Amino acid sequence: MASPYYQDNDTTLYCGDARDMSELADGSIQCVVTSPPYWGLRKYSGVPDLIWGGDPDCDHQWGSDILGDTRADAFKDWGNKGSGIDAKHIPVSQGAFCQCGAWRGSYGLEPTPELYVEHTVEVYAGRRVNGKTRYIREHIKIWEAANGKLPKAHLIHHVNGIKHDNRLGNLKAIPRRKHSVWTLVGLAQERVRELESEAAIR
Repeated sequence: MASPYYQDNDTTLYCGDARDMSELADGSIQCVVTSPPYWGLRKYSGVPDLIWGGDPDCDHQWGSDILGDTRADAFKDWGNKGSGIDAKHIPVSQGAFCQCGAWRGSYGLEPTPELYVEHTVEVYAGRRVNGKTRYIREHIKIWEAANGKLPKAHLIHHVNGIKHDNRLGNLKAIPRRKHSVWTLVGLAQERVRELESEAAIR
């Protein structure tokens, strides 16, 4: 399991290869934000080459680099200027192949669009384990296991307002249109409790 890159009481950050996200527990993700590179657009400085596919037990012997044409990283703001003037093009390696079928190179600089799509699918497969998506919401799974399928236009409300408290007794199915009202009521009740605690201390 990878060690956290950063961690405090509320946040844990991991820095690693998106093709393997085994350190994340099932049902622990509710949102995924990505920014994959455009195919063949540019070579990002400082990004190491990766090995994709092939035989993991092979002692890879790489063939000659495939030379392609792309834009320099220094010109990455070109697309935001809207000038219509093409950025500087530079020769760049599009990786190399091993006889076992492995490819060594930078994601986004594959020699063919088909290989780029294959690698993109592999990256997103890292969000799945045993064919099941990692970002199924855990509180919904727990409620449905006890009560059956969640009715249409309903969602699961955390009664005490603590989103990670997924005990069955803390989960209540309510109409979606009522959720915002319930949330405001919960916040108001929490503030009342805080004021009562402050008054008791005095």
